[in-house]
Amino acid sequence: MAISMLHSLDYVVHESRPDRFVAKCKQFESGCEWGIRASLSKIRNKWEIKKITGDHTCITSVISQDHEKLDSSVVVDCIVDLVNANPNIPIKALVAETKTQYGFSITYRKAWIAKQKAIPRLFGGWEESYNLLPTWLVTCNPTLLDGTFLTGKYCGTLLVAVTQDGNRDLFPIAFAIVEGETKEAWMWFLYNLRRFVTPQPNLCIISDRGSGLLAALQDQRVGWVEPDAQSVYCIRHIASNFNQRFKNDELKKYVINMGYERRQPRFEAKLIVLRSEFPEVATWLDNIPREKWTQAYDGGSRYGHMTTNLAECLNSVLKGARALPLTALVKTTFYKWSSMFVDGGIKIRNMMEGGHEYWEELTAILQEKRVQATSHYVHRFTRESWKFDVTS
Repeated sequence: MAISMLHSLDYVVHESRPDRFVAKCKQFESGCEWGIRASLSKIRNKWEIKKITGDHTCITSVISQDHEKLDSSVVVDCIVDLVNANPNIPIKALVAETKTQYGFSITYRKAWIAKQKAIPRLFGGWEESYNLLPTWLVTCNPTLLDGTFLTGKYCGTLLVAVTQDGNRDLFPIAFAIVEGETKEAWMWFLYNLRRFVTPQPNLCIISDRGSGLLAALQDQRVGWVEPDAQSVYCIRHIASNFNQRFKNDELKKYVINMGYERRQPRFEAKLIVLRSEFPEVATWLDNIPREKWTQAYDGGSRYGHMTTNLAECLNSVLKGARALPLTALVKTTFYKWSSMFVDGGIKIRNMMEGGHEYWEELTAILQEKRVQATSHYVHRFTRESWKFDVTS
């Protein structure tokens, strides 16, 4: 077949058995005498060409863009390694790879079908994967806030919880696969997250304002209520909601700056200006509790984080896995997260052996603050209330 495609020829199979193969040119009845005979060698256990008869006399000067024998079952052998390396590889890249190997431009549909055949060959069948998952999970202890769609054969949503360690590196906490971002799915995820992974107090969730997630957070059964835990909003999603309502980029930037403002007097001053010039905008913001979207009123619970970029960054790391069958998706996610923990542990151990007391970035911040402190002047006003004025 490779020879026929290489020379833009076509043939008809006259005999195909486990130990014998005979084919002739498709135009054999019209005068072309080309034919081939091959058999399976019992000694070498390989197929051997025994005879080639005649020459092709029917070669057309017009070469087809595709080849009849280059079907999806042949293409899958050509692309399987590429799909294994990147399950999310674009179909156009598979079309290009097939043309590089065989010299024919196959259709988008043929390449897509070949990819669908390659995935179960590499990672197991879609239906079978659901049945295998409980067996595989016996060997690990996964616990189930951003959500992202799965891109494989079946619909679903991957929920992730992630934070940041002291050196500002990604620290994944939990992931789960659910039917969608519904209230019930988020309640189940948050309940298990709170019970098995993050039972400690003084925690804060940063999320978008999806209706399912907000409804779940407001349900006391999930255990994510004040004062032991807080939930606040991503400023980027607040800005997106704002822009949908008012469609004003300059005002959107102003609102974002208000969210990042750390000092309450400065926040209030900006709000007064906004209320005098754009009362409708100020009223819209009044309907959102300030502790939910501003640093000035969050009590320090955000630790400077204003967006859900961390979770979305982790989702981008898992982008290729989202196209896999269920068990392969869970395995890939689990192994990627495990490697992140291992790499982080090695980094910590090296720092401890090197005599570091704090993380590298924290050490740099402390040193910067020490330098700044040398230019500060402190004036004490009252001894009883310990009030000071600090200038620099």
